[in-house]
Amino acid sequence: MKVVHRRCALLLSLFVLTAPAPAGDRVAQRYESSSLAPEMRVVIDEVIGDASVISLSESSHFLKEFHKFGVEAFKYMVEEHGVRLFVLETMWAIEENIMAYIDSEATEIPPHQALYLNAFGSDQMKALLLWIRAWNRAHPDDPVIVSGYQPEQPVTDATAIKAFFASSAIEIPTWAANVLEKYPFFNGEHRTDLDSIVFSSGRYRAGELIYTPQQRLEIIDALIAIEDVVLANRTRLVAEVGNDAIRELEMHVLSLRTSIDTLTYVMDLGNTLADDDPEFAARQNEASSAAYRIGDMVRAKIFFTLRETRHRDRRAVIWMHNWHAAKRAERLEVVGTAEAGGMQLGTASFGSRAFRVLGDDYVVIASLTRCETCEIDRSGSLEDALHARFGEETAIVNLSAAGDLEETVTTPGTAYAQNHNMLFRNLVLSEQFDAVVYFPGSGLTVERN
Repeated sequence: MKVVHRRCALLLSLFVLTAPAPAGDRVAQRYESSSLAPEMRVVIDEVIGDASVISLSESSHFLKEFHKFGVEAFKYMVEEHGVRLFVLETMWAIEENIMAYIDSEATEIPPHQALYLNAFGSDQMKALLLWIRAWNRAHPDDPVIVSGYQPEQPVTDATAIKAFFASSAIEIPTWAANVLEKYPFFNGEHRTDLDSIVFSSGRYRAGELIYTPQQRLEIIDALIAIEDVVLANRTRLVAEVGNDAIRELEMHVLSLRTSIDTLTYVMDLGNTLADDDPEFAARQNEASSAAYRIGDMVRAKIFFTLRETRHRDRRAVIWMHNWHAAKRAERLEVVGTAEAGGMQLGTASFGSRAFRVLGDDYVVIASLTRCETCEIDRSGSLEDALHARFGEETAIVNLSAAGDLEETVTTPGTAYAQNHNMLFRNLVLSEQFDAVVYFPGSGLTVERN
């Protein structure tokens, strides 16, 4: 029976790194080896095997206990399992921004770079970035890379597209360039992705449309025209700059198109539907499902593209939400609020696609966190079932060897994402994940209204 409690943390030796720094007169760094409890290590060793892509997935964003666990689990997998790629559920521009911070001497992350930590900017995560800095300086030929996969970086994407065509004999069609130059994410008015996100969220909160339907259509048409130009000249472009550069250009165009046509569309829809419209909840839920379905399709395309263009042979850990990580998310129904929407049955996730592509080479270590004070329907609650078994102990369960929890992990139940106010239904732990970490409760990494 592979069920263990985490009763204590084992703090291993403090190592002094004395390897040559990769550049400049950098001082040797100190870092502590992972303090992950031995019992946790045993189950992780059993579960991940030789898998090349491992998900650490959280039941809700901003949960402090998962951040504590996830950071130590990641450090352990770097030290003992050769993990060298850390992918966060955030914009893929994090790689150039956070790696610039890791490669610097700065101790504070500037706001325009901190943006890319998204929901993961906790004290624990910031300490991990400094740990990665120390690791990389000790292992300059074997560094850890931090990356992302989300298509929510309009300025980064626009800048990359313009830079590519500025150095190419192929041009963006004049009419398409003229259309895009009308918008601040493309014409330089927004200098960073933070500027663009503040602009969009500000209009949303003010009840204003980010883009009118006609504006959205002309932007998308212009981006499709760029895709068509690349397609028509692909052989020539590959000969000029190589296939990897073209594939990343295509991802920038797709990323920008998804941001405009899917993510901001759902925000605008929320401001056009009347709260008293009898179709409000159904339409919002349908739009939310579409956004997650399309968004995760694009996330998977970005991840697998970068895995081939930048991250070849790097064993990866992806930190994301349970739903994004689930291997068969299309079997789940996720019920949310009218404002947030949910996910309909049949909505495939990043994990659905990763599992179809990688099979057993994709492993998920998920988590469930009990919220005793949350006012929810507790019938079928998997958190309550685990609480009945473990009480106030944190525990990890190997779902392929669950012992006396066999019925719990193979029977459909519910789980609650407290900071998203979403209830997961029809969740069979053993068909979605390989292991689950149970937390009897958790504080938050940030104060939330």
